[in-house]
Amino acid sequence: MSDNKAQKKLDKILEVVQSRIGEEVGGLIGATLALSNFSTQLVSKKDFFDEITGKLVFAEIEVAGEVEGKGGLLIPVKDAIRLGGTLIMLPDNELNEIVATQEYSEELADSYGEIANLVAGSYSSTFEEMYPKSCRFIRKNLEVITSVKVVVESDEPVPDQNYYQVTATMSLNDKAMGDLIMLMPAASFGVDEELPVVAEDLNEQVAPSAETAAQEPVLSSDGKTESTDPSVTSNENEPSEQVSAPVTPPSVGMSADKAKKKLDAVLGEVQPRIGEEVGGLIGVSLTFTDLSTRLVSKEDFFDEPSGKLIGAEIDVTGELEGKGSLLVSVKDAIRLGGTLLMIPDNELNEIVATEEYNEELADSYGEIANIITGTYTKTFEEMYPIACRLIRKELGLIVPVKVDVESDEPIPNQNYYQVSTAMTMNDKDMGQLIMLLPAATFGVDEEEAASEDAQSPAESEELSNATTTSEAVASSSQSSEFTTPSQAAEAVQSEKSFDIDKQKKRVDDCLKESRERMATEVGAMLGAEVKFSEHDLRLVSKEDYFFDEASGKQILANMDVVGDIEGKSYLFVGLKDAIYIGGTLVMLPPSELDSVVNDEDFSEDTEDAYGEIANIISGIYTAVFEEKYPQKCRFVKSSLEKVIPLKVDTDSAEPMPDQLYYMDSSKLTIGTREMGKVQMLFPATLLQLEQLGQEDAHVDEQSDESGRIGAAHTGLTVGPGNGTGGALARERNNGASNPEFLIVSNNKQECVKLTAVLDERNLSYIILNYKESVSDYLPGEVRAIFLLMTDVNEKGLGVAIKISGVSLLPLIAAGPEWTRTKVIKAVKYGVDDILLTPATHVDIVEKLDSLSVKMAA
Repeated sequence: MSDNKAQKKLDKILEVVQSRIGEEVGGLIGATLALSNFSTQLVSKKDFFDEITGKLVFAEIEVAGEVEGKGGLLIPVKDAIRLGGTLIMLPDNELNEIVATQEYSEELADSYGEIANLVAGSYSSTFEEMYPKSCRFIRKNLEVITSVKVVVESDEPVPDQNYYQVTATMSLNDKAMGDLIMLMPAASFGVDEELPVVAEDLNEQVAPSAETAAQEPVLSSDGKTESTDPSVTSNENEPSEQVSAPVTPPSVGMSADKAKKKLDAVLGEVQPRIGEEVGGLIGVSLTFTDLSTRLVSKEDFFDEPSGKLIGAEIDVTGELEGKGSLLVSVKDAIRLGGTLLMIPDNELNEIVATEEYNEELADSYGEIANIITGTYTKTFEEMYPIACRLIRKELGLIVPVKVDVESDEPIPNQNYYQVSTAMTMNDKDMGQLIMLLPAATFGVDEEEAASEDAQSPAESEELSNATTTSEAVASSSQSSEFTTPSQAAEAVQSEKSFDIDKQKKRVDDCLKESRERMATEVGAMLGAEVKFSEHDLRLVSKEDYFFDEASGKQILANMDVVGDIEGKSYLFVGLKDAIYIGGTLVMLPPSELDSVVNDEDFSEDTEDAYGEIANIISGIYTAVFEEKYPQKCRFVKSSLEKVIPLKVDTDSAEPMPDQLYYMDSSKLTIGTREMGKVQMLFPATLLQLEQLGQEDAHVDEQSDESGRIGAAHTGLTVGPGNGTGGALARERNNGASNPEFLIVSNNKQECVKLTAVLDERNLSYIILNYKESVSDYLPGEVRAIFLLMTDVNEKGLGVAIKISGVSLLPLIAAGPEWTRTKVIKAVKYGVDDILLTPATHVDIVEKLDSLSVKMAA
């Protein structure tokens, strides 16, 4: 019979077996047992035990009669306990506790053994009725096994051969359980198709042949080389060379992929055990969800946004050795330790809010850390193929942004396998419990050297280009002929290694934490519940903010930023909201408070009171940025002022400079009273977020991309035009819809010089101011865009961002006093060439000729 026919016949019989098992076992234990999701597949012993996880109860199955062979019946240990406990009628509460702790006693083993007999009997009776050859399934020994400890080459618990795996999912009284699996010897039942041979991972050692092994030298006990080849004789009188055995760190000795599979299987069992054991210790319901694992470097781990952590040094000892760390947030360490100490909830919440991690709490959390590492050790001893233990050593406070990556503190500088899981205590969400396991120790340290070597020449060239650019730009500032930014592009390429997404995530995390603390601390000051909602984080220009974002009269709190980074930030709150906040703090009666709010009476007392709240907010930003931001900085409230948005001159430096800002905006609610928005503005350059503007501009204008690309690839022709250039500059509504050049300018003097040259060459153009959109004239017949700046500042470069976001055409920026930093920034913002002003007639002609050559090429 062909394998295909044999398989079809066998599958029909096996489907019948599943329903019979449900009926017979369910009848025995007095419950409804249903088997669903029936499936079959051919597997090798290796593949089966690589895929299955956890502790299992294995029943050896012997097939006897006209068909002979060995197989096995497998079931998760928890399900064996539940079935066995149901048979002996254990009360539900008691049975649930035993299932949770996996206490598989002798009594339960005997009880489940009866069920396994019945399952084997169901197979036997069905096959006797339906299978063409006579055979019986006999249940032999029962044992608890762990999949990761199975040695494939041995005959335990089953021989190393192919099996026909029969799987069905169980449910008991509508309660979902695991899978019931029967491994049938494939060759015995004629379904042993040839499985593809997979080459072993190159990292795994291939055993030498007997002949090779016989000839290989070995080390004697005194360290001398001996040969096992009988044809080789040794002479003790001849000098022999001492050979040192190579010293290699303990390792798992398997491929990274295989090691990861085994490790993940163990880690999946650790988390629920931690919940049970720690929860039992502190008397709460503690659950761990969203388990995730990944390979991470020390630098990447501590570079990610996070607040203060409590780290427990972890030593891995035994056949494997290494160092790792167990980490939780300081707040979660306080909550866990305080719960163990039975601190009342109100008091504990206050301690958590202030992060007062004292010696008593440290000792208490230390006990919990011991339990956690003990749970890891116990699980690894049971399930991991190599003996190792995890030992908790010193506890310490860690501020991630202050960690020196190159040092060995708080952990060595190496790769780690990060195990993260979210904690919930009594249905209250907490942070993550993180274990950093030494990756090399557990064989999951992926090879990175090759890729690093491949990148090194490019990095060297990039460094060289950046140096050349620095020298070129420096020299250009001292000469009459300014160097174009073609070299600066290489320096910008070097700067692109800066991860803007990571920086934004870091900043956003700081701002999120600041909002949360503001709600707590401002609420405590006011004696009311404070909430921030409808959070909005994005770039805005000064003009956009005062025209579109700020609503009504505002109170501006100026905040100086000092430290490693220096500048200013600006906190805006609606005038009426500032009055309400200040009046609440000085405890004005409700009727009087409503009156002064309606009258917009921002009295001296109210102003002083609101100033105290602004001080609290600046202190919160300081504390959060000191904890979570890599550069040390403080926020100092310097003054308050009243601002009427529509009266603000956006071109002036008042009340703040005209540049791009990163806005953190939230809707404020105090008690049940809905207020306006609280908005904090940071100069984008202060937080290194100016690149976001370029990205956002590209996204906003993608709909016109194809037209702009077509225009970008049209060659520039410097020659006779329509002869109306000057007229177009003076009369912009005379039907000139197809200019060859766009001039965006706030520099009238340089604009006159440029248009004079364009007029000479009969080239058409249109002059726009900073606020007008170039996209209205694209794609058209535009060949290039000039940006003429009175000063090379954030305002002008912000316009460059907007232009490059909607156009791929050549962008030439003209301005005075270019520096290396300004050149690199301009190129980063999309500028293709630079014209140093004040420019001469010759300078402009040369720039146009150079542009023509570049476009023709």
